Amino acid sequence: METRHPLAVVTGASSGIGRAFAQRLASEGYDMIITNRHLPELESVAEPLRAMYGIKVTCYAGDLGDAEYRAYLSRKVKEAGPVTMLVNNAGFGIDKPIGRIPLDRILSMINTHNLAPVELIHAVLPDMVKNKKGIIINVSSLCAFLPGLSRTTYAATKSFLHQFSVGLNLELAPYGIYVRSLCPGLVKTNFIEALESESLEKKFEHMKFMEPEVVVNASLKAVKKHRALCIPGIQYHLSYIASRLLPLGFFRYLSSFRRKEAAKEAPVIRLECLKPAA
Repeated sequence: METRHPLAVVTGASSGIGRAFAQRLASEGYDMIITNRHLPELESVAEPLRAMYGIKVTCYAGDLGDAEYRAYLSRKVKEAGPVTMLVNNAGFGIDKPIGRIPLDRILSMINTHNLAPVELIHAVLPDMVKNKKGIIINVSSLCAFLPGLSRTTYAATKSFLHQFSVGLNLELAPYGIYVRSLCPGLVKTNFIEALESESLEKKFEHMKFMEPEVVVNASLKAVKKHRALCIPGIQYHLSYIASRLLPLGFFRYLSSFRRKEAAKEAPVIRLECLKPAA
């Protein structure tokens, strides 16, 4: 992929925050590599951007939970040339107790939220270090700081991504590379609808959601101010501050409501006594 503009890579770019990032970076003159699981959805994002801004947009469809696709994507990113900005946005949630989630889905979440960002960062770093410039935005979540208020695997993977981002920012800053942990709260995307849940959307229907474009604007402002952590929205920033001050027992109390909910959802397991052989 020959490029005359700065090059950005955005994962999970077909909707929500990823799509807003793609649109914003296109307006700033970036050529792009965008990814998602379905090619038609990617092309529906890419084609208007090509026409409107005269940029190059390359689409690579695949599942970041799959090791072969991650290796393929990393190779294509390396071949494309120096990447100026990497946005690791792809992710998904499963609103079920961990015992009701098939192991392959749990591993897919870990691979998508954690291994994919690590592998893509590793792919773009050599050129960033050589050129002494680069921006990496990892889309974590406010759930990274609120144990017990979301499903365990989701919160844990987002916590890893946040801590990895903060540490990496300290490590790479001397090379002119800045890593940002973007931790939004509720955002108007298809994330809630895509959750493997029958009732979660109803739980959130009266809560205030942020627009993806507002989240992206806040994230890029944080980049300019060299802030390692960005939590868009005053209400969510206050939630973060509270999470730093409140004792763990408070979150244990709140998580009890999740446990009650899980007990209602858990399948009934019948145990029968074994009869001695005649």
